[in-house]
This record gives sequence, structure tokens and C-alpha cells, in this order.
Amino acid sequence: MDMVKILMLTNKDKLREWIFEKKKANVIFVMDGEKEVGYALYFYNYSTFT
Repeated sequence: MDMVKILMLTNKDKLREWIFEKKKANVIFVMDGEKEVGYALYFYNYSTFT
């Protein structure tokens, strides 16, 4: 399944699985001391059109 579709049609358990267990995406957290103030979620996508 396309990663965009997985992220759009998901819940917190699926996000945990695909990001942290399957390592299909990356997350960078922005911290201000001990407080999370932002994040970036990204993944690599490879496709070909033949």
C-alpha cells in the first residue's frame, strides 16, 4: 500500500507500527526544554512509470 494512503487512513497504533516498528517513516521532534513544540514526519518514496 502506498505510504501516503497508510498515513491518511490510519490510527495511532498503525502510525506506531509503520513509523517505529517497520521504520517506513521518520519523525523529528522539536523540543523546548522538556516540552515537545513541533515535529516533522517524512518518508522516502520511490516510484517508476513504465
